[in-house]
Amino acid sequence: MPSSSLSCLLINELEQQTHTKNNSTSTNTYIYKLHPLVMMNILDHYQRVAFNSKTEIIGCLYGEFREGGYFEIKNTIPLKFNDNTTDIDVAYYKKMESLHHRVYSNDTLIGYYSISTSKATVDKQIYQSFNDNIMKNPLVLDCTINIPSGNEPLTTRLIDFKGYMNRELTFKNKVVGTLFEQVRVEYLMSDNEKLSMNYLQTNKYLQSNIVLQQTIQQLKKDLEEINKYLTSNKKSFEVYHHLLSAFQELKPVDDFDKTLNQHNKDLLMIIYLSNLLQQNLKINEQLSTTSHDL
Repeated sequence: MPSSSLSCLLINELEQQTHTKNNSTSTNTYIYKLHPLVMMNILDHYQRVAFNSKTEIIGCLYGEFREGGYFEIKNTIPLKFNDNTTDIDVAYYKKMESLHHRVYSNDTLIGYYSISTSKATVDKQIYQSFNDNIMKNPLVLDCTINIPSGNEPLTTRLIDFKGYMNRELTFKNKVVGTLFEQVRVEYLMSDNEKLSMNYLQTNKYLQSNIVLQQTIQQLKKDLEEINKYLTSNKKSFEVYHHLLSAFQELKPVDDFDKTLNQHNKDLLMIIYLSNLLQQNLKINEQLSTTSHDL
């Protein structure tokens, strides 16, 4: 097979939706379910790297196998390449994995995600580097980021994904090619998380400064409308009364400071009592140990 990213074969190019129907002919019968946090981590990785570089963006997928017969993917760590190559920086991976397992000791490496800048769905060179140095036969989560240009509204989902597993093609005990079969990947989320994700992916921009700019412009427009109405010849004592009542309801700044300081004092008292309790427990433990030795 030819080298480069065109050297992989793809089958079962089905459209991936939130709940993918299990109509794939893949030999892999496992289901992979993504926690919303994984998507947020991938978007964050893309935002930090893609705007400053045109390199491929990849990272590890971690999770656990559940009793329901599916893999729950719930964590990620970003990966780096060696300079000007598609070889994964293994030393960086081992360092990040060690830090990750200090917090999530039960997590198992499942595969990797990829946000590719090339036209190929699965980059063969990146897959080979991951397969040789990190994990054999990993799950490949191919992600597509849909970012509107300029101030255009987002009309599609912010992130789409498809999952693939590798299967080698052999002829007379010799590997002659690589076949990537699509596997079932779907979201794992509660109803509240589903509503939030749908809202974020259809109504928000990836760049928060655009949203802030539009909010400020809308606020400025509203204030100009209020000022225009108040300075016009139309006088309405009822409107003045409502505005005056609204401003009178606002507490003075001194009251806000007093309330904030009181909360801070309460918090400091709680911390102090907590530390005092910990010291008492340590003293009691030492006394118990000493009495037992005597």
